[in-house]
Amino acid sequence: MKTTTTTMMEFAGDEGGEGGVRREWNAVDVSALSSSPRYFEVIVVGGGAAGFFGAIECARHGDVEVAVFEALPSVLTKVKISGGGRCNVTHAADFDDKELLSNSYPRGNHEMMSPFVRFGAHHTRDWFEKMGVSLKTESDGRVFPVSDSSQSIIDALTTAADRAGIRVICNSKVLRVQATKLSAIDHQQQQQQHHKQANFCVEVSQGNSSYQKSRQLFHCAAVLLAPGASRVAYEWASQLGHGIASPVPSLFTLRVVDKRLDGLAGVSVADVAVELTQLSADTASDSKTTSKQKNARQRRRNRGLKQRRELLITHWGFSGPAVLRLSAFGARQLHDSAYAAELLVNWRPCSTEQQTVAELLQAKERLGAKQIGTFCPLSVPSSAHDADNADAGLFPRRLWRSLLLHTFESDGNSTDAINARWRDVKDSVLRELAREIHRSVFRVAGKGAFKEEFVTCGGVRLSDVDFRTMESKRVPHMFLAGEQLDVDAVTGGFNLQAAWTTGYIAGASIREQILQDRADA
Repeated sequence: MKTTTTTMMEFAGDEGGEGGVRREWNAVDVSALSSSPRYFEVIVVGGGAAGFFGAIECARHGDVEVAVFEALPSVLTKVKISGGGRCNVTHAADFDDKELLSNSYPRGNHEMMSPFVRFGAHHTRDWFEKMGVSLKTESDGRVFPVSDSSQSIIDALTTAADRAGIRVICNSKVLRVQATKLSAIDHQQQQQQHHKQANFCVEVSQGNSSYQKSRQLFHCAAVLLAPGASRVAYEWASQLGHGIASPVPSLFTLRVVDKRLDGLAGVSVADVAVELTQLSADTASDSKTTSKQKNARQRRRNRGLKQRRELLITHWGFSGPAVLRLSAFGARQLHDSAYAAELLVNWRPCSTEQQTVAELLQAKERLGAKQIGTFCPLSVPSSAHDADNADAGLFPRRLWRSLLLHTFESDGNSTDAINARWRDVKDSVLRELAREIHRSVFRVAGKGAFKEEFVTCGGVRLSDVDFRTMESKRVPHMFLAGEQLDVDAVTGGFNLQAAWTTGYIAGASIREQILQDRADA
C-alpha cells in the first residue's frame, strides 16, 4: 500500500479579491464540477492583475493547462477602478533608472531592478498595444488607454485569457492548500499511471450564496499565489516558514485639525516641501546591534520622509502627491506612531526664508497704502490654484489670508489683518509671516482613506523569494506575485507595473518548470 506524507496548510481565499469583467468567458459551471478531485497543471489563486497576467503568460502557448480561482463573482475589479476608472496601466519613466526605482518604490526597489529589465514598462505597453489597446502618456508620465476606460484593459486581458484556454473559476474561495510529498516510487507510479504531477491539493469553497456553496478538491503541479493583500494569506505563508513584514496601510491622506485650514478646502499649491517629524523611534534593534547598523537602519526608515510635490488642502486635512508619497515611504513609521506626527510645510521652497522677508519688506514700501489682505506679492509656480485667486502665479489668496491671520494672532496683534495697510504692518510681523510661510507646523491627528485604491505595505519577505523566477525559496513549485510580496509603490502606475512584471515572470517560470518536469518524467 502506498504511503503518502502530507503537510496541511490553511489558506484563506481573497477577501480583497479583484473582479470586474462584464462578460463571463471560460468560466467553470460550479454545478458541473465532479465531487472527485479535478486536475489542473497550474492553479492561480487570485484573479487580479498579477495572477491574471501570470496565468496568461503561462498558458499563452497552449501547452500548459491553467485555472484561475477568484473568490468574487468576477475578476480584475481592482484594475477596473484603478486610476479613477481609467486604469493607470504603467508609467512612462525609465525603469532601468536606479534613482527612479528608489524614489518610486518604498519597498522592493532593489529586488525589482532585474525583473523590470526582463519585463518593464515598455514591455507592458507593447503587450497591450499588440492586443489592440491604444495608449497615451500624460504630462506627468502616467500611461492610460486612449479610451480613458479601464474596460479597454480588462477586455484585452480577458481576450488573451480566452485565447489561451485558461479556465476562470469565480465565486471560488480557496480554503486550503495541501502540499504532498511523495516518495520516489510513488512519484514514478503517479507519472506512469496518470501522467500528472500532483504537488498540491487545493480545497475550494464554491458558490455565491450559503445554500449553493460546495467544497471541491483540485490537484495541481504548481501554484501561483496572487490573492492580493490578504492577512490570512500572510499568516498561512508564515506557517510555511516565510518571513512576513506585517501589513499596514499605505497611500493615504493625512487628517489634520487646525483652524489655519478652515475654509481652505480645494486650495492646492504645485510646489510645496513637506516633512514628517516626531515619529516613534526604531525599536527593532537589540543590544547586539552596532551603532553603525542602527544608523543605517534609521537612514532607511527616514528615506522618503521629505517630499517636494503638489499639496492639496481638503476638508479633513492634506492630500495630493506630496502627502501620498509621504504616506507610502512613512507607512510603517506612521503606523508605529499611531498616525500621530508633526508635518512641517514649506509653502514656498522655490525661495529661501530670507528672500521672502526681503520681498515682503519691498512690498511694504511699494504697496504702502494698500490693504495687505487683498493682494499677495509673492510668486509661486503658475499651476498653483485657488478658486478665489484670479492672479495666476501668485500665492493662493485664501491661504495667504489664513497665514496672515495666524501670524497677527500669534504676535498678539489685535489689528484686523485683512484690512491692515501694508505701511502699518511692523517689520517684525512680516518676518514672522515669512517664517510661517516657510516653516508651518501642523499636528497629524490620523489618516484618511485613499478613496480610489488601497495599497498595503507588507507581505512575504523578499529574501524568501527567488526574483529570477518568483518561486518561493521555502516551498518548491510555489510562486508568488503582486501584493503577496512586500513590494509597493507610489501612485502613477508603478504598483500595476509591479503586478504585470511579477505576474509575467512567475507565469513564464512556471511554464518552463512544467515543460522540464514533463521532459524529465
